[in-house]
Amino acid sequence: AETPAAPVETPAAPATPAAPAEKPAEETKPELSGTMSVIATNESYMQLFDKFAAETGVKVELLSMSSGDVLSKLRAEGGTPSADLWFGGGIDSFMSAANDGLLESVEFEAANEIESQFKDAENRWFSKGLTIVGFLVNNTLLAENNMEMPTTWEALTDEQYKGEIVMSSPAISGTNYGCVNSILQTKGDEEGWKYFEAFNENVAYYPRRGSDPKNKVIADEITVGITFIDNTITVLTEDYEVTVVYPEDGIPWIPDGVAVFKNAANVEAAKYFVESKIIYGPAKAANAGGVATSGLEMSQNSLRLSW
Repeated sequence: AETPAAPVETPAAPATPAAPAEKPAEETKPELSGTMSVIATNESYMQLFDKFAAETGVKVELLSMSSGDVLSKLRAEGGTPSADLWFGGGIDSFMSAANDGLLESVEFEAANEIESQFKDAENRWFSKGLTIVGFLVNNTLLAENNMEMPTTWEALTDEQYKGEIVMSSPAISGTNYGCVNSILQTKGDEEGWKYFEAFNENVAYYPRRGSDPKNKVIADEITVGITFIDNTITVLTEDYEVTVVYPEDGIPWIPDGVAVFKNAANVEAAKYFVESKIIYGPAKAANAGGVATSGLEMSQNSLRLSW
């Protein structure tokens, strides 16, 4: 008998090669050049701008100025700003500048994910973080004058601190404007202004620059400086006889802004910085902490406080 032929196997069709995976689209960077002029509240920010300059080839020039002075400068320039980017300072000044039509709208995809309280409705300013306020105390002067360590705002009205406190002018410093307003909101207007009358009796003077209280304390010229608190302040405890105090009866906090000036000479570089270098996240209301109360200056004038 014949052996039946083995069934013929149909060869398998060759596998279709998988399509190559698409490469993620690379971020399109704008062609940037020239110089970006920045007004910031603190010269320590220069490290961030040096990195931006290295990555983009844009030269960065930085001028340190309090937010109240920035707003006055902007208004005086009449729509032809001498700088491109505004970095840092109490958000109330940014709100005022936006209302005056002095800030540029910055549109970018991530802006749509930012909570409305964290930015201007037309994207003319964004809050880049929060600034908190406390005390920097000179331990040596405290001991020499037999003073107690102040741990609350209320303690600063004690006569032992008369002439031993320095606070940057709330009429110029957006941070201290917000600080004063926070305390007013906590205590209420009537009790709040009674407090500030007593506090004012102990203040030696109100300098214009936000860094002056810190500088006077570490130079052994003043005992208590009312100051923003960040790592540039806390690190001072390593090299100076100073103590950082977080007030037990409340720590004022103020949203910190960033914006591009309208009609800026290098508006593209400034916009790209805002789009690419700021990490945004959830935040509480932008006017929390009391940064935008129009009655503050009127109340200040009626009490004749010298800020």
